[in-house]
Amino acid sequence: MNRHAVIAAFLLGATLALGFVLGMNIVAKGAIKARESHSVRVKGTAEAKIQSNAGSWSCSITARNKDLKFGAQKIASGMIEARAYLANCQVTANEISESQIVIEPVQRKTEKGTSSNDIDFYLFTQTITVKSSDVLKVDKISKGISSLIEKNIEIYSEKPYYVNTDIDKIKMELLGKAVKNAQERADTMTANSRGRTGRLLSASQGIFQITSPDSSEVSDEGTYDTSTIDKVVKAVVTLEFSVE
Repeated sequence: MNRHAVIAAFLLGATLALGFVLGMNIVAKGAIKARESHSVRVKGTAEAKIQSNAGSWSCSITARNKDLKFGAQKIASGMIEARAYLANCQVTANEISESQIVIEPVQRKTEKGTSSNDIDFYLFTQTITVKSSDVLKVDKISKGISSLIEKNIEIYSEKPYYVNTDIDKIKMELLGKAVKNAQERADTMTANSRGRTGRLLSASQGIFQITSPDSSEVSDEGTYDTSTIDKVVKAVVTLEFSVE
């Protein structure tokens, strides 16, 4: 990495850690304007395909009954079936967590649609959450859980959640590549104008986003897709150099 890229990487690192850009001049919102009359401002980009290495998924088993005893028995039966399903999917005990049972009384509605003082039934709910580094396993169980419905079990399945625990490392690597790309663009522009890229005047981070592979989404605030296992990460930086 050449001298300019090293300086730019340092400035970007300071931006990430402190929330502001260090340079010869400091201006709000990370934009630094050079005092020199001759300068060039360029954007650098870098992109990479990554795969999530951690997944999370939850489902809730519910039961409805006017009798507390029978309601408790019904939800216990549903939880037994859910645990058996997860065990069959090779989900280990340390990958599973269970919430406490929540019991809510549901009032009977009057003819006018308002709640009366009479209890119509009790709603029992218990949640199972699976967290695993095996994202394909998480994907499999989230898609197959509907098989419990065939056993007359009332179940609500949430969407799985996929992330990458190394995203900070990936981000720094991409910022370094984006800086190099910006340096190359600056060199090309100054060479075509019979000049030479001088010292680095400013460095600021632009968009950093993580999207699904086929997404065309672009957000100034950045975005982090958690719905897909495979993702695309993109980083943008802006550098300003003096022109000699």
